[in-house]
Amino acid sequence: RPLRRTLAVLLVIFAIDVTCVGQRAQLPELPGWTLPPAGLPAASVREAYHGMIEGSRQRVAQGEKEGQEPCALARQAVNDRHEARMVARLLGSGLVAALLQLRDAFVYGSNSDAFAFDTFFARYQATAPPDATADEVCKLLIESSFHTNEAVNALVGQKTESTL
Repeated sequence: RPLRRTLAVLLVIFAIDVTCVGQRAQLPELPGWTLPPAGLPAASVREAYHGMIEGSRQRVAQGEKEGQEPCALARQAVNDRHEARMVARLLGSGLVAALLQLRDAFVYGSNSDAFAFDTFFARYQATAPPDATADEVCKLLIESSFHTNEAVNALVGQKTESTL
């Protein structure tokens, strides 16, 4: 009986990993970044995530130099961060990726808009000073899009915000 349970658990883990491999095959090409192999250890996944966030920071900085509107840049930064988050999850364990998706569903609900620009903009606008302009709110969004979770960074032995 314990052997059957173990085999059932291994089968579920295998199915999750196969699903993640299929999702990985559909990932978009990211400019200036090569997709590493799957099954990376957590520290390597976090390093890849930081690399994607840094690439986004550079694209936004270039857009600022070119005079793009703050809200267009904020939309790009928010979308980049969400994409980096989803791609990074697929670089590690399929089981961990599935558990993180379940966590998101539990914490944020099944609403796929939880990480959309408009959702973030509304949240930041609600906490901004009453006289804040849309551009000021967007600049806050841009800045926050480049912050990573310090606790997770420390847990996997990655650089802290101050050294990124």
